[in-house]
Amino acid sequence: MKWLSLLLGMTCTLAHGMEKNSGGPCFLSLSGSAASPEELVKNLVKESSGRKLEKVEPADYPGLAEKIVRQASRWQDPESGRLLDPVLHKETSVLTIRYVGALGALMLQGRCMDLKDSCIRAMEGTLTDLVEVKTGHGEFYPKEFMMGYLALRDKVPPELRQKWETGLGMYDPEKAYGRTHSNCPRGALHNFVTFGLAGEAMKFHYGLARNQEFMYAYLKEQLARFDASGMYRDKGETHNPMVYDLTARMNLAIAEYHCQYPEPLRTELRKNLRYGALCGLLSQSPTGETPFGGRSNQQNFVEASFALTCELEARQYMRENNPAMAGILRRAAARAVHSIVPYLREEPIFYNKNLFPPETQHGRQKGYGWYRAYSVLIASQLAMASWYADKSIPMGDWTPAEDSAYLWRTERGFHKLFAAVSGTQIVFELNADPEYDANGWGRFHIKGIPAGMMLSAPCPKNPNYLTVVPPSAPLSLSPGREKDGSVAELDLSAADCRFEGKVCPDGPEFTLVWPFPSGPVTEKFRLTGGKVSLHVTKDGGDRLYYRIPVLVTDGRNWVAMPRELNRYTESGVFLDYKGFRYTVQSNAVLKLNETNICPNRNGLYRVFRLFAPKNTLELTFQAAKQP
Repeated sequence: MKWLSLLLGMTCTLAHGMEKNSGGPCFLSLSGSAASPEELVKNLVKESSGRKLEKVEPADYPGLAEKIVRQASRWQDPESGRLLDPVLHKETSVLTIRYVGALGALMLQGRCMDLKDSCIRAMEGTLTDLVEVKTGHGEFYPKEFMMGYLALRDKVPPELRQKWETGLGMYDPEKAYGRTHSNCPRGALHNFVTFGLAGEAMKFHYGLARNQEFMYAYLKEQLARFDASGMYRDKGETHNPMVYDLTARMNLAIAEYHCQYPEPLRTELRKNLRYGALCGLLSQSPTGETPFGGRSNQQNFVEASFALTCELEARQYMRENNPAMAGILRRAAARAVHSIVPYLREEPIFYNKNLFPPETQHGRQKGYGWYRAYSVLIASQLAMASWYADKSIPMGDWTPAEDSAYLWRTERGFHKLFAAVSGTQIVFELNADPEYDANGWGRFHIKGIPAGMMLSAPCPKNPNYLTVVPPSAPLSLSPGREKDGSVAELDLSAADCRFEGKVCPDGPEFTLVWPFPSGPVTEKFRLTGGKVSLHVTKDGGDRLYYRIPVLVTDGRNWVAMPRELNRYTESGVFLDYKGFRYTVQSNAVLKLNETNICPNRNGLYRVFRLFAPKNTLELTFQAAKQP
C-alpha cells in the first residue's frame, strides 16, 4: 500500500466546592459537590436554566440501518440462508442472527418488506443453532430472533409461526446459553448474561416462555456487578471497559421494558439504570461520541448502543412526567448517532473511527470483531433504537457535554476523570489496561472540531487489536522524567494519582499529582471554552518533559507530511486538519526524539517532547477554525 510505505519512510528532525480525592468518585459543579450522578445532573440542569443551544435534528436511525441491511442481504447464501463474510467466505460469529435482528426491527417499522423471504431463510438456521445448542453463545440469539418473529408472525403460514414459537419456548436457557453456571462454572458470568436476560424478558412478555426462575436468579447476580454510580463492572475490580458498562445497561434496559420484575429486583435495577444513564450523559463527548476506555472502544456500534439506551431511559422519564430530562436524553442520542454518520455514509461503511482501507482491518479486535458482523450490529441497534424510541418526546435544548462546567471522577473500577466546560472536554485514564489504553490525559475534544484532531483515545502499549504498523510505547498527553519515563508508562492503581479540584464560573481547575519513582510530578489544569492551560512542576534534578501525540494520518487524511515540518517550532506545535488548526504553545524547547509511530484505533501518531528549561513547564492547548 502506497500510503503505508510512505509513512514508514518518513523521518523528522525536530470556586466552587473544592474536592480532595485519592481514588473514589466525585461529582462537582458550580453548585458544589454532589452525592451521586443524579444529583450532579440535576445541578447542571439548574445551572443551565434558560440556556438554548442550536437545534438538533432527530437521527435517521432506520435510514442508516437500512443501508447496512441491504448491503448485508447480498452476503446471504441462497441455500443455507446464512450470511457469509464476502472476504472470509464463511459465516462469522453472530453475523446471521444480527441480520435477523436488524431486518426484523426495520420490517416492524414498515421498511425492507421486500426482504421478508431473506429474513425467513436466515431465521431457519439460527433457530436450529439455538434450540439444538450448536453455538457456544446462544444468549446473543433470542433478542435478535424476536425482532424477526414480531415482524413476521402474522405474515407467514401458521405452521411456520408455530415452529418458531415452539422453538423459542422449548429450550432450556441454562443449557442453551454459553455463560451459565452449568456451562461456565469457573468463568465470569459477565455481559453475555445480560443478552440472555433481554431475550428471556421479550419471550416472557409475548407469552413464548416462562423462565422466571432463570430470569430472577441471574438478574440478582448481575445487579451485584454494578458500582455505586450505576456502572456495570464487566471485569470486576479494575480495568472495566466503558463499552460493556453501556452494553450491559442497554440489554437490561430492554429487559426492564418488557418485564416487571418483582421487588426488590425492580427497584434496584431501576436505580442502577437511572444512575448509569446519567453517567453516560456525563461521559459523552461534546462531539457526540462515547468515551474511550477498554475493550471495543472507538467502534461505531457503541454510539448506536448509547442511542438505544438513551431512548429507553427517555421513556422512563416520561413515565415520571419529566419531559425535560427525556428531551435531554433524546438530544444526546441524536448527537451520538450524528457523530458516526460520516463513517456510515461511506461505501463500504467504516465500523471503527478511522478511515483506513477496510482490508487493512486496522482497529479490529484480535480473535473476533469481524468487519461484517460488527457492521450489521450497528444496523441492529439503530433499528431497535428507532423501534423503542418515543418519537413524540420533543428534542431537548441542551446536554451536559455541550455546555456545562463539571468534574466527574468515576468509581475505582473505571478509573477515569472527566472535566468539561462550554463544549470542551478532557478525559484522563488513571489505571490503564495496557491492551487498550495508557495512563494520563487521553482525550481532548471541542464541540465543532474533528474528534480525532487532537486525541480521542490513548495509544496502548500492547493493543489487543490489529494495527497497520507495530505498536511502540504507550502514549497520552503526559509529563515525564528522564529517569523514569512518562506517565503513560507508569504502573498505577486507581488510587495512586492524587486529585484535587473545583469548578469555577469560567471552568474547572484541578491538580493531578503523579507518583514517579524519582519524585512526584504535579499538573495543574485550568479548562475554559476551547482552551486548556497547564502548569507542570517537579522536584529533583533530572529533566522534566511533556509528550504530545501529533496525528500523522487517520487512514485517509495526512497531517504531518515531511514538507510540512516547519509547522513545528522551537516552543510548540501547530497542525492543520480538515480546515481546523490545533496549537500547542509552551515555554519549553521542542525536540522530536521519538522516531516510532504510535497507533491507536483512530490513526497513527508521532511523538513530540517539550523539555522544560528548568523544573517548570507552562503549556496552552487550543483548537479552532483555520485562519
